[in-house]
Formats: sequence, structure tokens, C-alpha cells
Amino acid sequence: MTDKSLRAFMKTLDEHDRLVRIEDEVALEPDVGALSRASNLVEQGGGPAILTEDLRGYPTGERRIITNVHGSWRNINLAFGLDPETSTEELIFGPFVDRRDERVEPEYVEPSDAPAKQNVVTGDDVSLTDAIPLYRNNLEDGGPYITKGVVVSKDPIEGWENLGIYRIQLKDDETLKVQLFPFHNSGRHFSHAMEAGEPLEVAVLMGLDPVTPIVASSPNEPGTDDYAMAGGIMQESVPVTDGETVDLPVHANAEYVIEGTIDPYHREYEGPMGEFTGTYSEIKRLPEMDVSAITYRDDPIFENLIPAKPAPFGEVEYLAGINTSATLYSQIKDDFPGVKSVNATSPHGLMAVVSMRPGSEGEGKTAAMDLMSTPHGSTYTKLVIVVDEDIDPFNWQEIVWSLSTRLHPGRGLTHIENAPALALDPAALSFGRDDRYDMDKMIIDTTLPSPPADDFQGIVLDPRPEVDEYVETLREMIGGQEGEN
Repeated sequence: MTDKSLRAFMKTLDEHDRLVRIEDEVALEPDVGALSRASNLVEQGGGPAILTEDLRGYPTGERRIITNVHGSWRNINLAFGLDPETSTEELIFGPFVDRRDERVEPEYVEPSDAPAKQNVVTGDDVSLTDAIPLYRNNLEDGGPYITKGVVVSKDPIEGWENLGIYRIQLKDDETLKVQLFPFHNSGRHFSHAMEAGEPLEVAVLMGLDPVTPIVASSPNEPGTDDYAMAGGIMQESVPVTDGETVDLPVHANAEYVIEGTIDPYHREYEGPMGEFTGTYSEIKRLPEMDVSAITYRDDPIFENLIPAKPAPFGEVEYLAGINTSATLYSQIKDDFPGVKSVNATSPHGLMAVVSMRPGSEGEGKTAAMDLMSTPHGSTYTKLVIVVDEDIDPFNWQEIVWSLSTRLHPGRGLTHIENAPALALDPAALSFGRDDRYDMDKMIIDTTLPSPPADDFQGIVLDPRPEVDEYVETLREMIGGQEGEN
């Protein structure tokens, strides 16, 4: 079995000049958060991963932080073994969609052989800040946050396990506050734990192979075996081992594993935190996790990300966008075979663009409503743009062109009132409860109506077949001229 770990992927990033090592001493605040944000701004299409190797307050090399691992399409392509310049649509609707329904069961590793168990801290010796260099990304954050921790949980009634990424705030050295929305799979587990009146066992994994966090950030159906799904995408098993104090499988190559239980009744105020919407979230009362163990590799690397206003994308969009697009596509494709692709790479799929060939009048609108009825779309997606199949849903120039030339506002706009909304969306209206929000939504259908058989108006024109040949010829000529300058 090949090395499925963060460190192995760091070597790949390094070989392709996608890893920047910061060897000078940096402060946890403000330097690490500022570096994370800057890495997203230095290149069009996302920047390199940033590894800080000398953290003030820690012996050099004993504690390190890496950010922006998934912070560009180039990095994501490398995670799937593709050429870094592979197009986004080819990435999502090529190997990813082809493999996401495959399952390869995880491979068990004895705890004594698991790198994640090289250091084990339990009981009274637990100290989160001694083990992990935690910090605030933003000035007004309510405290240090773990923003890329993969939470492992098991449904106490139905028995299925889930991997999910949720924000986690430090309360003190033995306690964390975890955001579990009811519509998330781990939130369902927590709801069932409350029904049973029992604590929910969880493990927080940090610093993994590059594919498992993509699966964990995805809106997968309840009951999905996420470890097996990640294995299917990688075409090789994910290594797992036993938890130290919880009955859960944990990634054997994780840089860090935090174990504990979430009290079904106790709540503490959490936040604010700078979110992927580019705004601070409100302060809420969230459940607490009592930490029972921390395990970590020698010279561990804390992997984190900074949610922020994208430029145009941040690591959240790259990390979650690929599987959100693929999941929504798969969920509506069965009902609407004319769907060609879905672009839900905008922040957490708050907006989606569907490319399709409608089979009948009004089918574009119906497909959009179907997307908004999926488990993810019902809460997150507030705007769906539907375009014809000749429009690239990943090319905003083409989307704007379609809006300009094909939209009939009288029949193409649909306004949906009082729909469920994401609490983190700053435009959402609260019903007065922490977990219930309201949002009007909209569908913009730009698909053309079928023209009459005896009328040319509205028939999509195809370019002459020679155009593609001349495009390649001109590219070669332009490239040659650039090389001579």
C-alpha cells in the first residue's frame, strides 16, 4: 500500500513547486493567518500550500503548521494524480464522478504500527495548547479555531459512521466547542444521541491524505461509508486504526487525533468567527466536546485553513466545491438525463449553475427545483442558473453571455419565498432560533425554448468544424512568438 498521508502529498506539492516553506520564525498571531490569506492572493486560480517551520514559543521543528493544502485547482488536480493544469470540469466530471460510487474498504493498522499513535496523551495530561499550535485567523474571532478538523462520529441508533468538517473553537485545554447543524450527518448523530440521552463519541482528525478531507467536506447521503468512498476515489484503502478512548476508526496516518465525547445537553456560547461568507458569524450556544485523549505523530504538522472572502476562491471553495458539484449532479441526473454538468464551486454551493438539454418546455426550471430539494441544496443553495448544453457552466463569460442573450425575464425568473437557509449566510433571516433560518430563493432559467420546425430563430448555431483546427494552429503560432521575445 502506498503512503496515504499528508507528508506524502507534501512531497508531491514540493516536486511541482506548490509548497512554500517559511523557515523564518513566525508568530501564531497574526502571522499564520495572514500568510494563509496571502497565499490565496498571489496567483490566479489559487496559491501554493504554506508550511511554517519555526513557530514562536515552540522549539524549531517540533510543531509546524501547514495551510492552503487544497487552496488551488492545481493542488486539487495533483491530489488526484492529474496534470496540474487539468480543467475544473474535466477534474470533476472525469475521474472524480467516475470513481465516487466505487468503494474500497479501509485497511486496518495495528495501533502499535500507526504513525498517528507515536505520541499518546490521556487523562489529566491532556493539554490542547501544549500539543497543538492553535491560533486565531482573524482579529475578532472569539478564540482559536480548528477549521479543517475531520470529525468522525457514529449514529448511536443506526450504527453508521460519518466523516465531516465542522468548525471547532477552543474553550480551554480540555474542552472544545463544536458546530453541528441538524442537517449535517454528524448533526443527525448528535440529535440521536440527545434522544438516547447519551454522550456522542467523536474523534477529530487533522493532517490527512488529500482525498479524505474532500470526501469529509461533501454533502454525502446519510449512511455513506466515507472511508470506503475515499478509498474508491484513490483506488486504494484508507489506513485506519482504533481510537484510544473512543470506539471509532481513526486515520492511522493522521498528524493529530483528538478524542472525546459531546454532552447531549450542555451548551456554551461560541463565536464570532470569520466565515467563508467574508463576514463574522453571530455568537451561538453550541455543544461542548470533553477531550479524553490526544495522539499525534513525531514532529507533528497542524493542518488548518482560513475561511475568508474568496479571491475569487478560497480553500473552502476548492475543498468543498468538487464534491458538492459532483453530488448535486448525481442527485438530479437520474431525474433529468439532459443534465450535462453542475458547477456548485461557489461558496459551499450557495449558488449553482446547471448545464443541460431540456427535454421539454420548463424542464430547466423543474431541474433547478429538484436541485434545491436535495439534502444539500434545500438548505445551502439559494440561486440556481440554468444554461443550455452549449454553455460552459465553469466559464463566467459564457454564463453572462447566456444571461444577456437568452434570458426572458417574464418566464425565466422564479422567486421562491420563505425557504430554508444556511445560518452562516449573512443575508438569511432568523426565526428566533439558533438553528432555523429563512431565505427567499431564485431560479434563473436561460435555456432556449424549442423553435418551430419551420423557423431558424432560436436555433443554436454551431461553428464551422475547421475552427478547432485553427485554434490549435494559432496557439502554436502565438506560443512560438512568445518564445522568441
